[in-house]
Amino acid sequence: FDAFTYKNLSSKTVIKLYEDRKKRIWILTRPDGIYQFHKNQFSYYTTENNLLDNIVWSINEDTEGNIWLGTFGGISKISKKPFEIYTTDFGIPDKDIGAVHADKSGNIWAGGYNGLFRLDLDNNISIFNVENGMPSNRIECITHDINNNIWIGTLFVLTKYSGNKFTTYEDYIWFDQM
Repeated sequence: FDAFTYKNLSSKTVIKLYEDRKKRIWILTRPDGIYQFHKNQFSYYTTENNLLDNIVWSINEDTEGNIWLGTFGGISKISKKPFEIYTTDFGIPDKDIGAVHADKSGNIWAGGYNGLFRLDLDNNISIFNVENGMPSNRIECITHDINNNIWIGTLFVLTKYSGNKFTTYEDYIWFDQM
């Protein structure tokens, strides 16, 4: 076991770890931004170098290798440019993004407390909430399966989106009986 020390990291709360396809380890902390560990070197990203918010809840990599971050202020995208940001001013329905996920078609799925939304490759936004089929507006986690169905974990309900309809699996999950 090798131990590495980086100034200021020892006093942070680590909320998520993620390894991208370039073998970089991303360390999401609260409330102090993100660290990247690669080839025994640390990099540090905060609002001081254009991260949208220092509270980063979620991370995912798209098909092009861009890193997407769900933050307390919206979404930050790390690409060849330092950061691109997506906020409610851009049209996303929530500023507090707890879940972000890239599907195999290149769409970005994200959500927080105001429902789920999809950002397509042309930057068009589709919003899904209780008014158009979602069982809950509180999005906790998102992933996709081999058929590119989108699976959404909401507050007490599991939902699958299959391109044109939602299927809810609420009868199968009972957290209070564990």
